[in-house]
Amino acid sequence: MKVFFKKVFLSIVLFFLTLSLFSSWSCTWAVFPFVLLLILLVCIVTEGVLLFFDKKFHSAVVFIIATLVSIPFYPSVAFVVPIYVGAVGYDIGRRLLAEG
Repeated sequence: MKVFFKKVFLSIVLFFLTLSLFSSWSCTWAVFPFVLLLILLVCIVTEGVLLFFDKKFHSAVVFIIATLVSIPFYPSVAFVVPIYVGAVGYDIGRRLLAEG
């Protein structure tokens, strides 16, 4: 469980750093509680979905889920890019903190 939260933390940090580059800090802090819960929920769902796929498809599944999550935000680059960067952070965390 501790490893899972390390991956989620890496995803959250990368998401908010990228969001702060594309928007103001006030916007970043305004969406913080909602996005924090959303990222946690998406990471839990991603872990559940990854149980059904072979290890070589994990990166593709992470990016497919990131695409599905980002569909409502496509007109706004300020939210789409951070979602994908957060997904990259989560995928990197999965590879660095692999459990065996």
